Amino acid sequence: MKKLIAVLLILSLLAALLIGCASSTPAKPARDEEEEEGEKTEQTDAPDTELPETEATEQTEAPTEPEPPAEDSIFVMTDDQSCNHFTNGTIDILFRQDGSVVRADNAAQSMQTLFTVTPDAEINITLIGVTDHRLYFGWNEAEDWWGVDVYSVDYSGGDRQELGSAWDPYFEGGWLVLLGFRSDVSSTEMLLINRYDEIVAEDQTGAVWDATVLDEAVYYVAVEDLGADPWSRDDMDGKWKFDLVRADPDGALTVLKVFENRQSFANPATFMGDVLCFYMEGEFYDVRTLEPTTDPNGLTGI
Repeated sequence: MKKLIAVLLILSLLAALLIGCASSTPAKPARDEEEEEGEKTEQTDAPDTELPETEATEQTEAPTEPEPPAEDSIFVMTDDQSCNHFTNGTIDILFRQDGSVVRADNAAQSMQTLFTVTPDAEINITLIGVTDHRLYFGWNEAEDWWGVDVYSVDYSGGDRQELGSAWDPYFEGGWLVLLGFRSDVSSTEMLLINRYDEIVAEDQTGAVWDATVLDEAVYYVAVEDLGADPWSRDDMDGKWKFDLVRADPDGALTVLKVFENRQSFANPATFMGDVLCFYMEGEFYDVRTLEPTTDPNGLTGI
């Protein structure tokens, strides 16, 4: 009987041990199963290839930076007694006394005759300006001293364009400034051509007093509303206006200052270097700053 009880006790103890071992290994929580399922889903949905980095994507979509434009070449006249000689440092253009127009390439050390202007003892002709695409000539009859007729041609001598007569030409900084020829002190006509062969400004009324090239721009001074017969404008005595205008190489025109209450349209306005001079009024202005300054010639008036 005691043995039976002992056996039952042992069996009971074994059963308790077995139950305790089973309960000592806890079941995995449901949330862990969900996380594992989520991980499996994420791995399944991931693409086989890697996405490009943001920086690489931006570089691909960004527009290509354009190359800066080449600097415009500006021809200048050189001091050459044998011919009319212009250069931009790379190319020289020469108009010789025999009428030949020659292009010299300094880098290639080569020379080429572009065309020939037939010499004429009765005609004086001069090369007065050069751009990248055109050549400007001034001519007059040997006995005619009243300015020059001006025309331009391309580098083959063709596509001739007439630009008027009785001009007093001035070439500097890539600009061809044509002012009407004057035998006295007066305002006159103007034709202004930039380095791209564009007519930037034109005055046919005779209102322009003077023009000058500074810092690759042209400054000119002109009478406002001159009209066809300014001498009859008694109502304008002491009320005339003079405009100081700047023309830039791209063709833009800017009125920098209006000088009001000028006594007469016939009062001279001239440039002395970078100073605009009104000698009748005794006024002088720095063209760049527009501030009053002193007489560059040390004069007090005329």
